[in-house]
Amino acid sequence: MLEQWYTGVVTKIVNETYNTRRYWIHIPEKEAFHFKAGQFVTLDLPIHEKKNKRWRSYSIASHPNGSAEIELVIVLLEGAPAPLTSSTRSGKAASSS
Repeated sequence: MLEQWYTGVVTKIVNETYNTRRYWIHIPEKEAFHFKAGQFVTLDLPIHEKKNKRWRSYSIASHPNGSAEIELVIVLLEGAPAPLTSSTRSGKAASSS
């Protein structure tokens, strides 16, 4: 079953190391973004024309607290594209399911 897509807004970014950043994403369409520990989100990022090349999945790092904000910790791997780690700034929107 396909999940509904929502638009998220990056509200905060913290550089942890040279290749690791923490992102907080608010989903304004939801009063609470319900998930279970260990679940992931798939982001549709503006990095390619084809959908299947724009989608990136990330584990949710925050604990399920009933809010509409989630935290992602993203590590840039050597040689991999950097969809969120190189140019994303607070306030930028990304779609997620």
